Amino acid sequence: MSEAKTKLITIKFSQTEYQNLLQKASLSNLPLATYARERVLFDTPKLEQQSFEFKMLEGISYCVGMLSAVSELKLSDEELDWAQEEIFRIMKINGINQDLLPAKTNLKS
Repeated sequence: MSEAKTKLITIKFSQTEYQNLLQKASLSNLPLATYARERVLFDTPKLEQQSFEFKMLEGISYCVGMLSAVSELKLSDEELDWAQEEIFRIMKINGINQDLLPAKTNLKS
């Protein structure tokens, strides 16, 4: 059960800052209060754009966005089999053993 939210913090924003915050919350599919709470309470490291960590986060973000878009597609069994083979091929290239994953990928669920 979630703890009751009884404490109020008041903060002022310029119109531009407020609109920017609303847009970011909307893009995250979160209510403004939830988005602001998550941004305040959870540390997000400031990453240098040329750092390995930034490049990894950028790549993962791209992949998650692509998966979100592709998840809406209806694929045939053959296409799903090919996708799973491709997933495992890429994992192997990157030294990731699919047997170590918490649950085997099952694209046909």
